[in-house]
Amino acid sequence: MSYGSDMLDKIKSNKSKSGNKVLLENTEGTLTGSAIGLFLGLYIANSRKMSLIGGGLIGALAGGFIFKLIAPKNN
Repeated sequence: MSYGSDMLDKIKSNKSKSGNKVLLENTEGTLTGSAIGLFLGLYIANSRKMSLIGGGLIGALAGGFIFKLIAPKNN
């Protein structure tokens, strides 16, 4: 039952914040993960003589997704 009260508390705390602040908190750090993935994707694509655009795009998406999974969640 504590899960429901936790969700209500989170909603109440987010009401006082602006939309930009909530979005910034949700995406915090994902840009760094995407940048790391971008450069790794470019490196791998270049070393294998593949498309740099495709390798960079796939690397950025994978880096952002993986970082979002392993990053600690803020409460």
